[in-house]
This record gives sequence, structure tokens and C-alpha cells, in this order.
Amino acid sequence: MEFRDYQPQAVILADSLNAETGDRWVTFEIANFPKVLLQELNTHRMLSRNAASSRAMPIAKVIERVKHNPYIPTFRENQRGMVGKVLEDQERFDKAVHLYRCALDSAIQYAEHMAEMHIHKEAVNRLLEPFMTVPVIISGTEWQNFFRLRTSPDATPDFQATALLLQELYHSSSPKTLQAGELHCIYAEHIPDDLNSGDRLKVMSARAARISYKNHGSNNIDIQKDLELAENLIRDGHLSPLEHIGWALSKEQALWLNTRNYQGFLSFRAYWETQHLLPKL
Repeated sequence: MEFRDYQPQAVILADSLNAETGDRWVTFEIANFPKVLLQELNTHRMLSRNAASSRAMPIAKVIERVKHNPYIPTFRENQRGMVGKVLEDQERFDKAVHLYRCALDSAIQYAEHMAEMHIHKEAVNRLLEPFMTVPVIISGTEWQNFFRLRTSPDATPDFQATALLLQELYHSSSPKTLQAGELHCIYAEHIPDDLNSGDRLKVMSARAARISYKNHGSNNIDIQKDLELAENLIRDGHLSPLEHIGWALSKEQALWLNTRNYQGFLSFRAYWETQHLLPKL
């Protein structure tokens, strides 16, 4: 038995199957991924991902989050090598949790003192990162290696728990079949029918960039602000949120188009950069 405090939460935002090529594009949203594990997630270059930034969140908001819902890792017995031994002593686990929470209390105190000194959040929030979870969006057509590595018993326990949940969702989901030219969409709710296709893509990209705000319901909709944010992202070159939306390709298109890290699909980012940023040949 392994004692665990962290419980991953995730949903599938979109699940698309290319009718011509057989490729499958799945986009997940993880509500509470441990901030300290993002460096491990970022090694998977076949996946596109966006996560909440410590530089973007107000210090008071981060402190409130870690006070009420801190990340407490799954503790294991120390031994040689990268993989710990399962800790089977409940008393020792509880004591480790207590000590970790003491470290959290200390980090909060120092963060509050630095905030009083008007030190910018990009530095202060780093003190709190070991105790933070953040929302993450992950998209990809190539999941096999990710599942093989991250569901392994050798993986970090809380990353393993997250990967097992994603794998379960992946295998239990029924993808929507797309014909060539049809769109893999996320956060498409409450977009006016009369909005042109380019602006629809921008709205969805802006909503992907706002992953700190999980509610995209009708009470939280401002299409104009979405469009303004998308224009700012594109102008400043922050294009990663554009990677979670894109088109199914025909077999012929899939052979000659540069689809980057996707198979059988072309992301909005790849399309935009090809059309607007790359030099004409």
C-alpha cells in the first residue's frame, strides 16, 4: 500500500479522429498538475502544452491557493538510485506531511515579507512553487511513449498517478470523427455563429491562454477581450496557445505539409507561421 495525498484531476477537452489518416488528436486539461513536475512534462516534445505561469499570478492569489490546497508529494523510502521504495509506515508518512507543511508555512512567511517590500511576483512566487499545482493543457497525436514512460513504476509517483488517469480517460473516450478540413476545437462554447472562422480560431486560442481561469461558461464570456488577447499573443510571438486547435488533413496533405509535432493534423500555429511569419520561397 502507498500513502498518497495528491489526487490528480483531469478531463478531455477534445478528442478527434482523422477519418482519412486514422490519426487521433486528444487534448487534456489537468486541473492540478504539480508545478515542480512541469520540467519532466516539458521533455515530451511531441506534445503541445500550456500551464499557468508564476510570473502571471498575483502573490496574494498564489498564497491563498497553497494555503487551502497545497501540493503534498507522495513520500517514499530513501534508497540508492532515482526510484524510492514504497513507504508502508503511516506514522512516518504523516510526520513527513507535517514537516512539509511546516516548510510551506515558512515559505509563505518569507513570500509575504518580500511582497511587503514590493518585490515582483516573478521572484516571490518561486518560493511557493514546490507547494503549487497549476492547470495545464496538453495536446498531441503521439501518446504511446508518454504513457509507456510515465505510467511506469519507475516514474515519479504523482506523475505516474496523473499519467494513469490520462491513459484511462484516453482509452475510455470515443473520438469524434473528422473529415479533411474539419476542426479540432477546444473552449468553443458560446462563440457567436456569425463570427468569422479566423476570429473563432483566435477566440479559442485566447481561452487556451487563460488556463488559470477554468470557467469558460456564459457568465465569463467577453468575445472582444478574447480577440484582443489573441491579437496581443500573435503580435508578441506567444504562439503556443494556438497549438491546441487545428484541422484534419487529407492523406495527400499529410504527406507534404510540415505538421510539426502532430500526425494527420495541422495546428493553427503551424498554419499561422507558414502563412504570416516564414519567408516566402
